[in-house]
Amino acid sequence: ARSEAAAAPPGLKRRPLPYRDRPCDARGCKPSFLIIGVGKCGTSSLYYYLQAHPKVKAARAKQLQFFDHAYNAQRFATSYLKSFPSSLMPGEVTGEASPGYVQYSTVPRRVAAHLPGVRVLVIARDPADRAYSSYHYNYAPLAKKNALPFSTLVDAEIRFLARYFAERPDAPHDLSADCYGRATAEMQLRGIPKGPALPRANQHLWRQLVGRSLYEVNLDLWYRAHAAEDVLLICSEDLNAPSRAAAEMARVAAHVGLR
Repeated sequence: ARSEAAAAPPGLKRRPLPYRDRPCDARGCKPSFLIIGVGKCGTSSLYYYLQAHPKVKAARAKQLQFFDHAYNAQRFATSYLKSFPSSLMPGEVTGEASPGYVQYSTVPRRVAAHLPGVRVLVIARDPADRAYSSYHYNYAPLAKKNALPFSTLVDAEIRFLARYFAERPDAPHDLSADCYGRATAEMQLRGIPKGPALPRANQHLWRQLVGRSLYEVNLDLWYRAHAAEDVLLICSEDLNAPSRAAAEMARVAAHVGLR
């Protein structure tokens, strides 16, 4: 598996490592790659496949979420960088996978300020499959016997999003803050009363079955803050196909700059 991860197909251009292969200083070592999402698309699999590469050194935790809810610029060195190895050999890299990063408008600029040139990895899958997986993982176990059908949640969310886009036709769109953040679950699901069918836990996930599958809308903010060449979109279906997985991981390795 390690040799397959490093083997690049003929003609695949390998990028130089970020930070001119000097990710470490007196404060610590910066991550060379960030897996920013999308949730329920295989972020964990992608992270652990990368960990199989002999030049990739693990962070203390896969999912740090520093740049969204835990963000504090003053703690970048004292908290965030302490989550990574204190030193790296030439050619070695480290990184993390926080699926929530893709969704929030403030995160791309924060990342660009602290980690200029970091390689951004985004894994996506069929949007309907992603939404259905999120329904069964983030909603149904909480609502239990009171769970609304998948189609009910999706139809209501599509109407909710249609109103939002009609009122705000111009990009960029900050769905988490300007759309979902300005309404309650009851407002989104008109006619459904507050109660067991609308659990408070994980609302930021199950209310966005469709919203988090709008990859173009969410990635627009990342392309505005980062060079397009630093952002790589990975197809989950390719990563899961035995005949295409090695080539897809070689593409990921080349994007990060691994040899």
